[in-house]
Amino acid sequence: MLDLLKIPVVYGGAPRAQILFAHNGQLRSRVPETLRLHPFNLESGFVQLRGFLYELAIGMSEANRKWIASIDVATRMFYATDGIHRTIAFMVKRMRGLADTGNSLDFITLEKMFERLYWSGVPAELNPFHKSFAMRRLNRFGELHAPTYLDGDNHESDAFHGEA
Repeated sequence: MLDLLKIPVVYGGAPRAQILFAHNGQLRSRVPETLRLHPFNLESGFVQLRGFLYELAIGMSEANRKWIASIDVATRMFYATDGIHRTIAFMVKRMRGLADTGNSLDFITLEKMFERLYWSGVPAELNPFHKSFAMRRLNRFGELHAPTYLDGDNHESDAFHGEA
């Protein structure tokens, strides 16, 4: 099938998807290169996160693009998404939808969006866009990004080392 398509094919998934390749030699031989896309990291990848946010906001006003990629918003976006590319992209897409319908992009709007779409009933100190947010990862038991060994895209190594 891959030969018939004559187009590049990309497989994606959490690290546990490696099991499929480990047990299927034919598939493994057809996909000789792999790239692991790690979540953004505040210490070593903050500049890249800000650039990613700016590029995702393409099509929005320049003022909104710069605001979304600002230090304060990018920091809060990291905590809201735990640095996961897919979640960041979905959140920026929703921000674009808000801006397109005439809503202003500000922390109050994002605070409401986060509670409505990501974590219903979130306490203010755990809502990354609220002024009283604790500025920490939301990866403790019962929180939005609590790690699990089954889900490799949310810093699964934390689940084994107790770094919550």
